[in-house]
Amino acid sequence: FVCNFTPVDRPDYRVGVPRRKQYKLVLNGDDKEYGGSGEERPLVYKAEKQECDGRKYSFAYPLPGYGVAVFEFKLINNFGTVKWLTLSLSGTTFIYNGRR
Repeated sequence: FVCNFTPVDRPDYRVGVPRRKQYKLVLNGDDKEYGGSGEERPLVYKAEKQECDGRKYSFAYPLPGYGVAVFEFKLINNFGTVKWLTLSLSGTTFIYNGRR
């Protein structure tokens, strides 16, 4: 989750992530259906090797004032099983399948 509890837009808000993966936007609080501006955003953000929040990788997201966004990424384990992991990006807390 990425949350902005201020009225200030953050057009290039950078969040640290644990892996160099693609992160899928699964909830955009700025969508019209949630009372937002309805501005279109990419559905996928690719992490790059740029340290942020104590993490090696990060990506930038245009976060509006009072905005909320939820991302997830795909992890394939050694058995070929795919798990979608939802990230909590408020501060540096990450929750994988309900565990911190």
